[in-house]
Amino acid sequence: MKRLTYTILAIIYICSCNNEIEHISADVETLGTTNMTDTEAVCWGRITENGTTGIVEFGIELNDPTNGITKIPYNIFRVDSFAVRQKDLTNDSQYQYRAYIIEKNGEVFYGEYDNFITFETIKFSMFAHNITDTTAEIHFTNTEQLLEWGLFYLDSDGKNTKVDANNELIIYLTDLEPDGTYQIRGYAVDKNGLEIFSQIHFSTPPEFNAL
Repeated sequence: MKRLTYTILAIIYICSCNNEIEHISADVETLGTTNMTDTEAVCWGRITENGTTGIVEFGIELNDPTNGITKIPYNIFRVDSFAVRQKDLTNDSQYQYRAYIIEKNGEVFYGEYDNFITFETIKFSMFAHNITDTTAEIHFTNTEQLLEWGLFYLDSDGKNTKVDANNELIIYLTDLEPDGTYQIRGYAVDKNGLEIFSQIHFSTPPEFNAL
């Protein structure tokens, strides 16, 4: 009888062990960066294992040389691959980042560290010169790191006109209206492929009529 009792107890113990759920930890990996500018970057990560405990938060941890370590959660919806935009970064600076994941029990798991360097801030200048009642010259400076540049302005018909500089440092505007004010919006594409803008305005003098 005792032998039968021991056998039954052993069977119950084996069955209970088989019914226990094996604990599996969540896991995440760090991916690359996209949409880089001089002040922003988008950092990517991917959940590779959901685990058995449950996930309460995941996102990107940024190691900012100025502000220290900050966790930025991804709050939009639950996905395997996710991206977090980093803003207000310092130009021409290196940052470390890694993906992270937090389980319901409070445990935190990380991907490997990766890094990126923000672009250098590139600016250009322009000014109006040799203005007459119907013409003006727009001069461009600091174009050494630009791929292309030009300007937009409203012509005498009220049409927004685009003029490409074609790598020249001066754009000649003609057929302007006397005694008019012109808003000039300069544009450029820098060596990183980013669009940058600048704005000036000038006024033409009244028309001169000789006696």
